[in-house]
Amino acid sequence: MNAWRSSETRPPSWKALGRGTAITVLALLIPASALAQKASSSPPAAGAPPNDDACIAASDASITARKAGKLLEARTQLATCAAATCPDVVRTSCEQRLNDVTARLPSIVFDVKDPDGHDVTPVKLTIDGILYTEQLGGASVTLDPVDHAFTFEVSGQAPVTTHFVLHEREARRELITIGTTAKPAPVPPPEPPPPPIVDGGRGARGDGTSTRRTVGYSLVGVGVIAAGFASAFGLDAMNKQSDSKAQCPTKNTCYAPGKTLIDDAKTDATVSTVLFVVSGLAAAGGVTIVLLSPSPAPASGPPTSGATHGAARAPLLQLLLGAPRSLGGMSLAGAW
Repeated sequence: MNAWRSSETRPPSWKALGRGTAITVLALLIPASALAQKASSSPPAAGAPPNDDACIAASDASITARKAGKLLEARTQLATCAAATCPDVVRTSCEQRLNDVTARLPSIVFDVKDPDGHDVTPVKLTIDGILYTEQLGGASVTLDPVDHAFTFEVSGQAPVTTHFVLHEREARRELITIGTTAKPAPVPPPEPPPPPIVDGGRGARGDGTSTRRTVGYSLVGVGVIAAGFASAFGLDAMNKQSDSKAQCPTKNTCYAPGKTLIDDAKTDATVSTVLFVVSGLAAAGGVTIVLLSPSPAPASGPPTSGATHGAARAPLLQLLLGAPRSLGGMSLAGAW
């Protein structure tokens, strides 16, 4: 070991070898530095971080795309110039503009359903004539803020194309209906109402016979009631006339109470007479209307007791009016 450290014992070829190695390394370093300088001015390889020139070019391209309303392209360029390998000034500016463009990008979500409201899958979506996805899910679609044509396709159904204008900072949701629902069976028209049932004269008739007969019977009833009141006034007149005899002992002698009773008796007698006239007229009119009304048609079915075939029994009504000296009176008898 000591022999190797001694200059006298070291082989003379080491010094020469050292000088040759230095010359060789120097010769290799000179072309390597020139090659590195040339590579720094060429564009980076695909997938490699951008160099200064690429960063500046991406920043300029983002400004042009932003002015043209192409926010998606601007976002791509800004993501390039915001890389960590870009110069600080360029990277800071691109990061700020990237946040602003990302916030301005509109998005839209589609709910694709059938006419009954059920979800439809799978759905093929084409945007502006370019296939977007073969199977549309529930994720939002981010696009530029312009008018877009959306075409939805489902197997077995006609495609549906619609347009939506998206605006900056907008997040919207749209319902898309695909397919047709079965048409309901036509509703049959309602059946016409059944014809009115004629009850053989016991109910309403179309010729007004029942109404006329009702009026006639009503007049007869009014006449009967009027006759009752007339009888009451007649009895009161007779009683007052009888009471006045005690106050008028002779034909020419009559005290004041007697005169009053005589006057009241005359008034009651007049009212009684008028009521009897009204009663007679009402009863006579009612009987006339009933008799002139057509007889009701016989009801179908077996004849009732006392009825004859082929003709209905005519009503029989008898009205007796009288005005005796002592008391007016009226009697009414009928058979139907």
